[in-house]
Parts: sequence; structure tokens; C-alpha cells
Amino acid sequence: GSRIALFMPATAVFPLQHAGFDLLGLANNHSLDAGAEGLQQTAVRLRQSGLIPLGLNENGSVAPEIRIANNIRLALLAFNTIPDPAASLLCRPASQLPCPLVWDAEGGPAAIAAAKAQADAVIVSVHWGLEYEARPSPTQERLAQAMLDAGADLVVGHHPHVAQPLALSGDRVVAYSLGNFVFDQETAQTRPALALRAFFDAAGLRAVQVLPIQAGLRPRLLAPNEAVSLLTRVLLPPPRLAFACGEEGCASAAAPQVAQGGRFFSGQIDLTGDGVPETVRQEGERVVVFQDGTAVWRSPAEWRVVDVALGDSNDDGRYEIMLAIWRRDGAGYERSQPYIVGYRGGAYELLWGGRPVVDPIQELELGDVDGDGIEELVVLVQAPEGTAVAVWQWQGWTFSLQWRSAPGDYTDLALAGRSDEQPLITVSQNPLWASGEGQR
Repeated sequence: GSRIALFMPATAVFPLQHAGFDLLGLANNHSLDAGAEGLQQTAVRLRQSGLIPLGLNENGSVAPEIRIANNIRLALLAFNTIPDPAASLLCRPASQLPCPLVWDAEGGPAAIAAAKAQADAVIVSVHWGLEYEARPSPTQERLAQAMLDAGADLVVGHHPHVAQPLALSGDRVVAYSLGNFVFDQETAQTRPALALRAFFDAAGLRAVQVLPIQAGLRPRLLAPNEAVSLLTRVLLPPPRLAFACGEEGCASAAAPQVAQGGRFFSGQIDLTGDGVPETVRQEGERVVVFQDGTAVWRSPAEWRVVDVALGDSNDDGRYEIMLAIWRRDGAGYERSQPYIVGYRGGAYELLWGGRPVVDPIQELELGDVDGDGIEELVVLVQAPEGTAVAVWQWQGWTFSLQWRSAPGDYTDLALAGRSDEQPLITVSQNPLWASGEGQR
């Protein structure tokens, strides 16, 4: 089809200035839509308004923009990798007009290395990738590695019009595509996008915060519940930790990174003892038991169910439903409590209702983690100093604490291992948290 040309009036610089932009990248495949003169005029008007244009090859010179903030020197570069037929006609060696800075295998790494020599950290903005592709191409991955090898600390990509995953290489980050920002594509595919906040010190990049947004003519931040599918697709899975347990407690172990944790959704277990498993499903904040496809029990509405585990929680030879719930006390305050529900005397009933716990239960699992032939209750609790993993064992009338980890920032509790093996306790951990070994 015909080439799409993108133009903006000269007055567009004022809303950009008013919106708070400091630097704007001009290295892309539409920079020359209004010719080399138009690109030059754009750069001049931006500079006159106090905005810095990035990604221009002016008089054959490629120099990074150096910004100093809190005594930290940041170098910024921008490159285009998308072919533009106009560039071959307008960007000739004899031309005195600026042209978009195009990545090449020699000049690109050299420019990054030179920038690194002048700064504490280097940020590279790059126009690359295939339109509407949710994952980076092999070419993007190859170029990203070349940029990192040359000294880039943060690589930020754009052009695909959709968000692509982030990648971590040591302490450096590649955001393959943030997607759109202010743009007129109003489709379900192109509206979810990303913004980044990056934190630097004299040693380089320290952290990156991903902000999910809805792109459009008026971009806005997405609420957490709106951003789940987007963030699940683009974020790095957090590293998993594991604990192996025995008679003396639990200790750190090699973690299988394939374990899937998180709160309960659905499972099957023989609650009635007739040899036929029932289906137990969490629906919102309630639990429903299905027999032959028919709902036969629902948790009371006043129980706000947080998580569920299935097994022989009270060591009586029968299977039960173990629940972590919130329930209001007589004074109207919600309290976290562990409950056991089972099928006895032809009906489902509350077999045991534990007293409110000091540290609220976030997640729970059942399994024989110490190899004693009895299932332990493994819980993830929220303490004032962070989350912790704890192992509780049934003592005939209540649970007692067997082991508790040092506090951390843990989520996605799971038991991992083959059915014939003693399971490991696994959790995801925020990689910025310094973890401890554990305590009795």
C-alpha cells in the first residue's frame, strides 16, 4: 500500500513542553516524512523550546546527550533500525541537514562505548522490531546483546505498537517495546502499553519500575486489576526459592524454576469417602463443592476465603478442605483464621475453626514436607517485617509451629516434586530483597 506519512503542526511543540517532556527521540522511520528540511525544523523548534532532540546524525557527528542529576551522569542515545527509503535519498554524505541516527554494526557499538566513557550509565532508545508482534524477533535479541556488550545499561525499544517482554542481563535491562503512548490506534491489541521509571546511582542501573498504561489520545495509568494480563506477559518471572525440610526444620535448597504457585483455583479430592472425588472450586471469595456437576456445598458468605488446600489436614485418615479465611469478630474487626471443613454424618461441616492468628495467612498448602508420614500445613504469612514461610503440624486439637523462615518478600507458595518424592517448599521472591536462611 501507499506509505503512511505522519505530520504535526509546528505549534505541537507547546503541548509537548507543557506535558513535561525533556528529551524526544527523532530516530525512527517517519523522521523524514516532511523531508530533511522538516526534520531540521523539528530539531530547531524543539531546542528553542528547551526540549532536547535525540537520535540525530548532524554533520556526521554522533554525540550522546549527557544529563547530570544528583551528581549522576547519564548518557542518552537513540537509534533507528527500521529501513526508510527516504533516508537513502535525503541523507547523503554531502548533506548538511540532520538525519536520523541509523544503527550499524560498527558505529552503533562505538557510539555506546564512547558514551559509557563519559557517564555512570548509558540509556539507549531504539526503533526496531516487527509491528504488532508480541515477542521480540531474533534480530532484536541480537542487537540488544550488541548494545549491552558495548556498555548500555538500559535499552528501551519502540515501533511494534504493542508491548513486548522485558529481559534481564546481569544488572542491565532491555525493554524490547513499550508499545504506544500518545497515538490514535484504538484497538484492544495496541492500547495496553508500558512506561518505565529507572533508578540509577554511580554504579549504574539500580532498579526499573514498570508502569502499565492505556495508550491513546489521553494515556492513563491502568489499575492493577486492568493490567494483570499485560504484566503477566511482559514481566520477568521472579526467581523461586526452595526449602527442604526434615526433623530439625527446613533449610534452603535448589529451587525448580518450573514450579507454579499461587492461590487455589480448583481441585479434586474424595471428601465423602466413597472412592469418587468431588470437585472443589474457589469462586471469588467463596468455596464451592461439586458432586456430579452439582453444587452441594458453599462456604458461608461471612467467610472471606483467601486460599484453599486439599488433603488430610488433621491426620484422621479422611480428606478435608483447609481454608485461610477472613471473618469479622464480635467487635466487627476482620481476623485471619485457619478453618477445616469436612464431610461427616452425611453433611459438610466445620470440623475445626482456629483462633485468629497474629500474622495473617496469605497462602497455604498441605503436604508431607518433612517425610514423617503426616501432612504438614505450610503457610505464607504477612508479618510486620515482611512475608514468611511457616510449617505447622496438627497436634490432635490444633496446629503447632514447627519452623518459620526469616522474613522476605515471598509470593506464589507451592510444593514441588514428583508424587513419590518428599516435596520441596517453593516460593517466588522479590529479587531486591535480601533473604535469610530461616529460624526455628
